[in-house]
Order: sequence, then structure tokens, then C-alpha cells
Amino acid sequence: MPKSTKSTRKPRKVVLETPVLETPVVETPVVENPVVETPIVQPVGKPVVEEKTKAKRASRKPSAYNLFLKKMMATDEVKKLPARDRMRFIGILWKQQKEKQMIKG
Repeated sequence: MPKSTKSTRKPRKVVLETPVLETPVVETPVVENPVVETPIVQPVGKPVVEEKTKAKRASRKPSAYNLFLKKMMATDEVKKLPARDRMRFIGILWKQQKEKQMIKG
């Protein structure tokens, strides 16, 4: 015999009852201007660290190589070279200049 899809049980009735308080309710007096101190709340996690400021250093005078490099970078001969070869070319010129100064001096 095939089973029916309908349930044959009767649904339950749910009765909600309000609970009865055994202790009487006491009214508290209302204060019009209560002074409430708010607690100071610290964030949880990493401690707050003051940022360190870097001391400003006096800049140095440019070295002889720095001045030579700046002068050579401004020339058209170096500007024509690809970027990767510029420093190599200026380095070769710097060595040649240093050798000439050693011979003179």
C-alpha cells in the first residue's frame, strides 16, 4: 500500500504564559542631573609610540666626481648615448682625467 504524503498527526497548540514575578518591583528614584565619569579607554593592541623626527643634517659639499658628473651629463655628447651607457662613458672619462692629474701632480 502506498504511503500518503500528508501527516496524520494533529498539530500541537503552543500556549505562552507570562511569568509571575515573585519579588515585588521597586521603583528607583530618578536623578535629574547625574554626574557620570567616563572611564579613559585605551585601545587594545599595539602601544602608542611617538613618532621620531629625523634630525636634519647639513648637506655636504659636492665632491669633485659629483661636479664632473653634473657637468658631463649636461653635454650633448653624453645625452646622445643610451641611458645604460652614459655612466659607463662618464666613468671612463673620469679615470682618464684622474690619471692625467696624477701625471701632472
